[in-house]
Amino acid sequence: MRKLSASSLKDLLNDYHRFESRFTSCIQLKKFNPAYVSGQCLHSVAEHYANTGELNKQVAYDMLENKKWEFTIIIDGEIERTREPYIDECIEAIENWIENMSWIIQQGNPEVKIEDDNFTWFIDLIKNDEIWDWKFVNSYNKAWMFDSMPWYLIQWALYTRWYNNTYWKLPTAIKFIEILKKNTAITEPWYNTKEKIISLIEEDKWINLDGARIDRKITREKLIEMYQPKDKQYSIIDIIPDQSLLQFWEDILSLGIKIRNKIIDSEEIRNRMKQEDNIDVAISDANSISDYISFQVAKFQKLVNLFCSKYNELYN
Repeated sequence: MRKLSASSLKDLLNDYHRFESRFTSCIQLKKFNPAYVSGQCLHSVAEHYANTGELNKQVAYDMLENKKWEFTIIIDGEIERTREPYIDECIEAIENWIENMSWIIQQGNPEVKIEDDNFTWFIDLIKNDEIWDWKFVNSYNKAWMFDSMPWYLIQWALYTRWYNNTYWKLPTAIKFIEILKKNTAITEPWYNTKEKIISLIEEDKWINLDGARIDRKITREKLIEMYQPKDKQYSIIDIIPDQSLLQFWEDILSLGIKIRNKIIDSEEIRNRMKQEDNIDVAISDANSISDYISFQVAKFQKLVNLFCSKYNELYN
């Protein structure tokens, strides 16, 4: 039986049909996702470091070369390199990470695999009693609890439960390090003129700010507030886990397992519906399963949103 993962639980929040396809389809459409591929390449560097003590970015490029061919197809004798437009983006992400964040994997025990009968995932780094995880982002979360909060919350709960089960205590902290995929040209904004900041924002974000040039209400300070120029290449979100995360994880994992199992049961119903003598019973069973899954998905989403509200109150 295919296992759940943190990313599959994320689909229960945003894309149920994608969650369903994980457990019903043996065919998965392959799409070259630069963020995902870059992440895999960089994780290979961490794994290599864990095994050898050598920090070698060439390991990432070796995997990237393999990924090029994985997403290269041959149709009617013609090579179609479906990944070609995205390779530069992957290279930039790899270089940024090596330049800005290579110190992370040298701080503790990297690449810890979490796995049991129902679930599989990885922890990027354990340092002392802290859990560290890095996220490649297009920009830092200005109000992270409203944008990435549900997705991050699921992972906080997962890491807290695993650490507690392994070491019989809570981690002292969970740190999510958001790393820019692209190095910004806007650095030290407070030491630049309004015109310089406008030019840098236009270059960095591919927009036209001619209106801001003549609008006196849009000051240098307002521009900095609006466009959040970055003066460093990473930002750290730091939370202190508590006991409530343990029960929260048990609750959402239980719901995820129930939904997954019912989806798998529905495959049997589909096969029965092909048999005309069982069609009425099969349709009734299918409707019952559909109602059950809809109820559990809504319950899952409500539970996550309610728990998010707790952190919104704490961090606002």
